[in-house]
Amino acid sequence: MRTYILVLLVAMLLFGGGATRADETDQFMSWDVELSDSTDVLNAYFNSEIRKIVDKRNRAIEPPCDCPSLALDTFDHLFKGRLTSRLMDFVVHADDIDVYPPRTVSRAQYQQMSVYRGVTFPYALPMGRTLRVGEIYFGEDKFGHFLGLGKRYYKHYLWYRTNGVPEEKAVKMAVEWGVLSENTVVGKVVDGIFSHADLEANYQGFQLARNMCEGESPMLRQSEHGWEIAREVDLRDYVNPYWDESYNPSHFWGRRRSLVVPILRDEYAAKAGGTAVIARFHRYEKYPPSLSVEIIRQYFLERGQTPQRDQVFAALGLNPGYPSTLLAGVPVP
Repeated sequence: MRTYILVLLVAMLLFGGGATRADETDQFMSWDVELSDSTDVLNAYFNSEIRKIVDKRNRAIEPPCDCPSLALDTFDHLFKGRLTSRLMDFVVHADDIDVYPPRTVSRAQYQQMSVYRGVTFPYALPMGRTLRVGEIYFGEDKFGHFLGLGKRYYKHYLWYRTNGVPEEKAVKMAVEWGVLSENTVVGKVVDGIFSHADLEANYQGFQLARNMCEGESPMLRQSEHGWEIAREVDLRDYVNPYWDESYNPSHFWGRRRSLVVPILRDEYAAKAGGTAVIARFHRYEKYPPSLSVEIIRQYFLERGQTPQRDQVFAALGLNPGYPSTLLAGVPVP
């Protein structure tokens, strides 16, 4: 216990308290559930809030900021931390966002329905529900990663670039920082879970920040009248199948592993070959994996580790509906 507390305190100093894990989630439960698409509601909210920040910056007395600072202001406005998130407050209270399980089910009840049932002291594990954007099912916790950790990636990336690190290497270093964080206070140390889907949400938030200011058609531009929004956010450009924790599964540590893996084997292995699951995953197949997915896969292969295969895929019988990208290069047991 003393070792655990020491590791947690050191990790909090390294990563800060504001961007630690928002919630955990369970998409296995939603395999047979059809949710309404919440894209329009969420896009409208995102773009309305971005407009507020741009207008506020244009009214400010101080000299105009640079674009990366404006992008970071936008992320801070939407998500300062787990307890101060405008976006999460909106998601939780919006009646027109369809979630599973419904809000009538308490978080305690949800946890006992999920693969994360059971006591695993000292791990903390609040639960985030599943929603849908486009064709993708994912946990509402991913928005905390998209904004909170996406911002951290972007800040690290900017620092690397300012200090002469080439772009490709700076991106890789930002992703590897995310892996380190997931291995400590944002994941394993906090709740015994290393979430690959969280890392993908982190990376896609980082991509949003870059798209606000970089490339041939950045979202934000400056004119003689101040900052302008050149194009709006469409979350479908960022939410992808690798946000779905039943498709891009986590791996587990200690007692968490001993509880979750048998539940997957006993309750979900047979369902993994079902029509609904295979159909959903076939729809997912048209989405290519991001650079982050490839970096993380290589990270584990270089260390001789294949945790997704050895835990979740093995428990579910390596169902062919799962993405071959996660198993490419993985030796056959």
